[in-house]
Amino acid sequence: YPDAPTPDADAALRTAKSMLAQRDTRWDDREALVFLNPSDAPKEAGVYDFAWRYSGPVPLDRYAVTSADNKAWLPASAPYGDAALERGYLTYASSLSEIKSLIAANADMLAKGKDIPGYEECVKDMFKFDALYKKYPPRMSFNERRIPSGKPAGYRLWPIPAGGDPGFHYERWWTSGPDSDLFAHRITDDPDNDPTTGYATEHVALRPIPKGTYKVFVNNQPSLWVPCGYNPEATKKRRDMTIIATAPAGTLHEAFFDPVPMGGGAGADGANGVLKPAAFSLADGTSAALRSVLWRPFAVEMRLDPHARLSGYHADFIAMDGSVSLRLDFDDASEIGEGDSRALSWPVCIRRWQAGDMLMLRISESPPDLPGVTRDISCAAVPTATP
Repeated sequence: YPDAPTPDADAALRTAKSMLAQRDTRWDDREALVFLNPSDAPKEAGVYDFAWRYSGPVPLDRYAVTSADNKAWLPASAPYGDAALERGYLTYASSLSEIKSLIAANADMLAKGKDIPGYEECVKDMFKFDALYKKYPPRMSFNERRIPSGKPAGYRLWPIPAGGDPGFHYERWWTSGPDSDLFAHRITDDPDNDPTTGYATEHVALRPIPKGTYKVFVNNQPSLWVPCGYNPEATKKRRDMTIIATAPAGTLHEAFFDPVPMGGGAGADGANGVLKPAAFSLADGTSAALRSVLWRPFAVEMRLDPHARLSGYHADFIAMDGSVSLRLDFDDASEIGEGDSRALSWPVCIRRWQAGDMLMLRISESPPDLPGVTRDISCAAVPTATP
């Protein structure tokens, strides 16, 4: 007994007698299979050890059939109840004959693919992952993440951990859910383009995100093992993510702004393009709605309902890279039209967005000296941009 504190013959004999005296006899005169591993010790060839999954000090019941820690014996009744089954200590076979049938079926399966490169490794992985998912069934998890609004496309919802090698193996990822078009889970580091050697991934926003609450499901599943066709539905997992985008202090309203061709220019309203959310609250607590934003030669027009000048505020149009492509001060706006059809207008000579762009609009309080404002006075000599 080499694991005894004093591995001499007398100590080993005393240990063996002690174990025999304490052994559980419930398994006497029963059929069982014992799985052995080739010995790692420098012994003569043909010597095998009991399968063991721990390192360090070895409990005295290492070789006991009823050991709670070492189930290398099959078939195993459940002397420890269902909890032992859930913890993976016991086999899922119910009888010795069932075990023999499984072994024969596995041998046939291996024989069918013996000439296919990678087939045997595929089968080994199949058994390994099936056992893992029996012990730890896939389940839905929930995460909440808060991010600043208006960050550029590619902004990470979680930072990449510092140090360490890429950690994901045999996985494919995809997003679903109400806001899956706004976020993605993607590979960032796969040095050899081999999914079995590990790679790093990240959750990212696909565009600048206005303030609000978003829902997305991040799904993952082991990739298809091609040689043996292993890809069970049971291995799919889903993480429900709530993403809360928070705006900077002083922000009155934020919205998506995806313009389309409109009236010789490009813009969006309630029926064309994307301009949402439209409704927001003014500083005095009353409600307003952003009805349209349009660049037409040579001006930007914005319609609000009810009509409001928003003195002391400015509008930033945020591009995909997070930069402000156009800044308009509401104190510089002119009123056009009459009655309910009135709109605010700014002279903007060069079109700052095209149909198909994806922008974010932010309306916020202006500091005393607001930098970066576009104040085009005359557009007479400026050619119209191509739609």
